[in-house]
Formats: sequence, C-alpha cells, structure tokens
Amino acid sequence: MSNTEQYEQEGEESYFVSMTDIMVGMVFVFIILLMYFVFRIQNTSDPVVSLPAYQALLAERDNLLNIVNSKKYLINELEEEIKRLDRNPLEKYLNLGACPGNGLGIKRNEF
Repeated sequence: MSNTEQYEQEGEESYFVSMTDIMVGMVFVFIILLMYFVFRIQNTSDPVVSLPAYQALLAERDNLLNIVNSKKYLINELEEEIKRLDRNPLEKYLNLGACPGNGLGIKRNEF
C-alpha cells in the first residue's frame, strides 16, 4: 500500500466519523425539541381551575344538593299525607264537594 492509498482511506474514515457525529448531534437536538413540544401539549390539554373557583363550585354543588334533599323530603311527606287522606272516607266525601259534576258535588258511582 502506498502512502496515497493509506491517506485516502484515513480521509474517508474521518469523513464518515464526522458525518455520524453530526447526525447524532442532530438526533439529540430533535429529541430535545420533541420533548419540549410534547411538554407544551401536555400542559395546555389539561384545563386548570384555580382553587378558590373550585371550592366555590363545590360549595354551590353542596348547597344545591341540600336543597334537592329537602325538597325530596317534603315530597315524601306530602305523598304520605295524600295516602293517609285517601284512606279516610270522610276526606273522600269532603273532596267530592269540590267536584263540579253535579249541583250537590256528589258522584253517584262512588257512594
């Protein structure tokens, strides 16, 4: 092997080594950029609510739940009162007085 051939071989090797070093550096730069953009996307995709706004919303929800529960209790009481009144024959008779079907307010088919 002559000196020229040896010099050309060394030149080619150093050329490829420097090209691979440049490509590895570019890959690292792309990885860092990719991580940066993924981090930005993750931060913007999750909506963040401030703590006082969240606590106010929870308080409003609890208040509305209390109102709904009190209304349910009132409805249950009224339904039981209706059932109790339906069992009493005197109440049935008095309720017939409000019937606009006849002058006396009495329905013949019930009595």
